[in-house]
Order: sequence, then structure tokens, then C-alpha cells
Amino acid sequence: AYITDSGLGAILVVDLATGRSRRLLEDHPSTHSEEMTLVVEEKPWIGADGSPRRVHSDGIALDGRNHLLYFQALTGRTLYRIDTRILRDASLKDLEVAAGVERVGETGAADGIAFARDGSIVLTSLEHNAVRRWTRRGVIETVCQDPRLKWPDSVAIAGDGTIYVTTSQIHLGGTREDPYFLFKIE
Repeated sequence: AYITDSGLGAILVVDLATGRSRRLLEDHPSTHSEEMTLVVEEKPWIGADGSPRRVHSDGIALDGRNHLLYFQALTGRTLYRIDTRILRDASLKDLEVAAGVERVGETGAADGIAFARDGSIVLTSLEHNAVRRWTRRGVIETVCQDPRLKWPDSVAIAGDGTIYVTTSQIHLGGTREDPYFLFKIE
């Protein structure tokens, strides 16, 4: 199993048969927040002290063959990937693992990521109240944009291609509005 650590920045690899885990890429830029201020619904997402909030590696998805792991910091706009054989090889040193990280491209700030059957990657778009798709050609396409997608969060794709996305309204803090939604995009 592969898990992102959004608090400190890392990828956790868990052997489900033995229960052993390893923490990888904790000092690598790919798992850390980028120097940016996330703007959601025209408002900067900042802490009480006025500084930009930082959330490290968060969105994560496996390709259809479980060979490539895609991941991205929530407060970042760059999508990365790494071959899962590298992550599973416990004999590799930190620098060898880091050398396997590939920069895929600029996608915009995303929370949820899912790999689609056609080889594209579906990402939530926090800055645009949208769900977008990164095509295999490296083009970003908008799948759906709607003001009701307030902080589109988790995303899943059904076998028929239907996209499901939740909204968490994280940027609203204590002023979140009920109800929370699960949207279906056909």
C-alpha cells in the first residue's frame, strides 16, 4: 500500500503481508509544498498569522497496471510519478529512490487524484471549483466546473467512467455550509 504524508511530506510504503512500513522521499521536493499561496474562491488560503498554509504530498493515484504511482502536494501545482518497483525495493538507498522520481507536469492545485482507464489522470481543481483531466498528451482539460464544487476533495472513477467527487469546503473553515455533497459526473 502507498500512503502520502501530507503533514511532513513523504510517501509511506506498507507491506500488507508483513505489516512493515518504510518512509520514503521525506527530504525530496516532490513530496513537499511549493512556495505558493493557494487561492480558493478568490481568497488566499492563509493561517491565522497571515502566512500561506502548507500541505505536503496529498493526492495519490496508481496507474491501471499498478506500475506507476502519481502524487502531488496539495499546496503545489506539479504532478510527479515514480515506478512502484523502486518503492518496493527495500535495498535501494534514499538517493536511488529519489532518482526515480519523474516530474509529469503542471496541473494546478489538486486534492484528489484518480487514474482513468483511458490513461488520463482526473484531478480536483481547488482554484477553479472544478474537476480536470490531464491527458496522456500532457494537456489539461476541464471536465466539470461549478460553484457548488467548493473545495473538490476526493475523487473516484467507476468502471463505466462515471466520476464521483466530494466537496469538503476546507477553505471556509468555521463557516462551512451544510450539506456536504458527493457529486456524480457522467
